[in-house]
Amino acid sequence: MKTLFDRTIATALLAVAVAAVAAPAAAAIDIPVWSTNFDNGQVFQSTGPFGYESATYTAGGAAIANSQSLPGFGTRYLRNSSKGETVFSFTGLDPHESLTLSFDIAFLDSWDRATDTTWGPDYLFVTTNGVTQQWGLNHAGQINWPGTLIGRGSFAANGSWQDSVHRFQFLIPNQSSDFTFSIRAGGKGYQGGNDESWGIDNISLVAQVPEPASWAMLIAGFGLVGTAARRRRTVVAA
Repeated sequence: MKTLFDRTIATALLAVAVAAVAAPAAAAIDIPVWSTNFDNGQVFQSTGPFGYESATYTAGGAAIANSQSLPGFGTRYLRNSSKGETVFSFTGLDPHESLTLSFDIAFLDSWDRATDTTWGPDYLFVTTNGVTQQWGLNHAGQINWPGTLIGRGSFAANGSWQDSVHRFQFLIPNQSSDFTFSIRAGGKGYQGGNDESWGIDNISLVAQVPEPASWAMLIAGFGLVGTAARRRRTVVAA
């Protein structure tokens, strides 16, 4: 025969189970970690309110430059005309479920197609937390990766070549307290300088955290279990 205690425990456990099931279905909240358009000359132009311990930047040959009317870019952007790797890193991120990274990338000047075996190929290597993706251009002058073409035209240092700007957004299932995002150019035909370079602008890093209501349900459920357990101990002691 079930006692009042048993029924109380069963009710509490049911509350926890319901909360646990409901929590994954609840929408997560987006909290900004970092964003910049480099217009004020700073890499970490706007940070937080999502918490972290440190943010570091390794130029790898990159420098902030005037945007030269690149589509979608502000007055300045970050340009790298070398083969060096540009790295952005965060350590000690607060707990989160995932990260959303978005940015605009410009392929500048005489980028040789991924299918060009005479002068190319030229590639852009983008790495997030150790996972590298290799991007190049196809015959239509578009990046061979699912991104949105913002515009094409002759904007950069070498006006005789066509440049293109592409917008990307990635949902990264990262729960680590550290996050690293890096970019470099390379490939058999990559020369750098005013012959080939790349630029980035409108970077945004956003953390997804559980909705407060989900956490409240879980806490309330576990609280009921704790209360019941304390009551049971009192009964046993008596």
